[in-house]
Amino acid sequence: MFLFNFACFKCVQTVDSLARWEESKNWKKKVEKLESRIRELEQEADKTKRTLQSRVISITRLEKEKMVLEAKLNNRMQHLRGTSTSTAGLSDSSSLSQQSSQHMQIIAQGEIARLSIKIQDLEELVEKTEFEGREEAEKLKMEVKLLKERIATQERQLTAYQIAQKVDCQQ
Repeated sequence: MFLFNFACFKCVQTVDSLARWEESKNWKKKVEKLESRIRELEQEADKTKRTLQSRVISITRLEKEKMVLEAKLNNRMQHLRGTSTSTAGLSDSSSLSQQSSQHMQIIAQGEIARLSIKIQDLEELVEKTEFEGREEAEKLKMEVKLLKERIATQERQLTAYQIAQKVDCQQ
């Protein structure tokens, strides 16, 4: 009778240790899966950083272009003002030069309007790109942090489980 009880105890202990081993295996799989997800998110964060850097470079280039266009516009406006003051001293018989001056003013006004719209578009693009880049980077950083915390928790649980398993085996 004593041998039978000992054999049953051994059987129960083996089944129990097998269940613990399977549970330990499942925890390890979960940890590996979470570590894999962290690597993916870190790669995505790097990709987002590169995209942000390229957008910043584009924005810088567009801002320089904007300054050049504003300088050209200012030069044209000064030229037109200089032309209109020089033609003001001429007699009315030079109506052709007045028409030409008026035509230049209309062209300049159209150019001013076009450049103003382009400037506004560029400013909106700069704001949108900066906001999107910061938002995406922060989101990815937060997700990576949460996953790392989750892995740490899982590893602590796994370690506690393994210690409990060793204690049970020794008893």
